[in-house]
Amino acid sequence: MRLKTSLLLLVPPASAFADGILGTKSSSALGPVTAAAAGGGSFPILQMVMALLAVYVLLKWIMPKLANKVTRRLNVNLNSTIKVEESASFAGGNLFVVSARGKDLLLCVSASGVQCLADVTPTKEPEPLPPTFKEVLVEASPIRLVEAIEEREATQPEPEVQMALERLSRFTI
Repeated sequence: MRLKTSLLLLVPPASAFADGILGTKSSSALGPVTAAAAGGGSFPILQMVMALLAVYVLLKWIMPKLANKVTRRLNVNLNSTIKVEESASFAGGNLFVVSARGKDLLLCVSASGVQCLADVTPTKEPEPLPPTFKEVLVEASPIRLVEAIEEREATQPEPEVQMALERLSRFTI
């Protein structure tokens, strides 16, 4: 919006050119200037097309290259080991979570420079160790075995139900 307003202020009104460019008056002896007298033909159109082509080339190819040099951003290949996982902006700069060579780092990028705030690499929980010999003996103790037998007997069905299940199994075989 500001750009449009400032461009409109730079363009003078059409009445400023009523007498001629830069306020000069046209000569009454020469009469009005016509297209044929002004060297009409295709040259002004060709000149306009060349100017538009030059502006197009400037905007399409030259300006992006200049913008990359001005911003000086880090360009990383797609198959690189350095990856920006997350980013956030704040008033003083930017925060980045960067993954590089198996480590995740929290970086702060500000006008004063880049600082590594923390190593946020997730720690892996160690795998549980196999039980020791003492734990295996305690698990297999006679008291424990008796408890396991009692539990198994408590979960078995009643004798009547057991007999009915046996009769049914004879029909299915």
